Amino acid sequence: MLISDCMEEFKNYVQSYCADATVEYYILNLHFLERYILERYGTLEIDINVLQKKDFVNYITYHKNRKVKNTSVRTYARAVKVFLKYCYNEGYLLTDITRNVKYPKADNSAIVPLSRERVELLEDKIMRTCLPERNLCIFHLMLDCGLRLSEVVNLNYCDIDFDNHLLILRNCKNNKNRMLPLPGSVENLLIDYAGSIHRYPGTYDYGDCVFLENDLKKRISKNAISLMFSKLKVVDPDVYPHLLRHTFATSFILGGGSLEILRILLGHDDYNVTKQYLHIATQLQIANYDIYKLDDVFFRIYNYNRI
Repeated sequence: MLISDCMEEFKNYVQSYCADATVEYYILNLHFLERYILERYGTLEIDINVLQKKDFVNYITYHKNRKVKNTSVRTYARAVKVFLKYCYNEGYLLTDITRNVKYPKADNSAIVPLSRERVELLEDKIMRTCLPERNLCIFHLMLDCGLRLSEVVNLNYCDIDFDNHLLILRNCKNNKNRMLPLPGSVENLLIDYAGSIHRYPGTYDYGDCVFLENDLKKRISKNAISLMFSKLKVVDPDVYPHLLRHTFATSFILGGGSLEILRILLGHDDYNVTKQYLHIATQLQIANYDIYKLDDVFFRIYNYNRI
């Protein structure tokens, strides 16, 4: 089967069950693979069995030579491995050319969660940005609830249960849904933001998106949120969107939360991914680090007898 045909079949396959963001991830990485194959073979109109294990190894080296981080190289390699495994499982590729191929070691960069002082500085800067009510909501949803950037972008008003103080995240990574407690402080920020753009509980449609671009005409984009964080680097050069999720997870452990509950709150499939926060929390505990503290709502024991 031709490489071009295999790629088209794989795109149709992932579109049938993956979330939009995941589909975009695979399509982007197939584009990188296309570029590599065209440079090496000059065409995609060749049998996929022309590819050998050395091609997969050389593809990884190809990205390493672009001087990108090892973490990015591993991301590119994983996407292509899924594609090649799909071709092997479907019988298009006669040999599993990804078998026993090693990736570069992950970058050993330290994660230093936000302290209370750093959060206060960032909040002060946010209040001096365009649409400060919106930006403060975004900041605290990621910090106080552990939301991913994509989950903030995709949030609709129907996902916020004000009556029961819950966030309902739909079609998250790996097509999962999950529910999170909504801290009162974050709920108040959401209400204030809705009021600032003349939207109030009960006055919006079921599918209305929560966060809008500066012109208030369309859903906010990932790039707009990334731009917001780039401006925050003026007061904290080490801040980036996912650091807020890291802070949430580490603070949850330091507050006495269990790893299993944290895994569910974060929406992780792999328990080993969640375990990294135990190591970070232990280090910060030894250093007596004044980490930003979460709302008590995450540490309350459920009362089955409540009225």
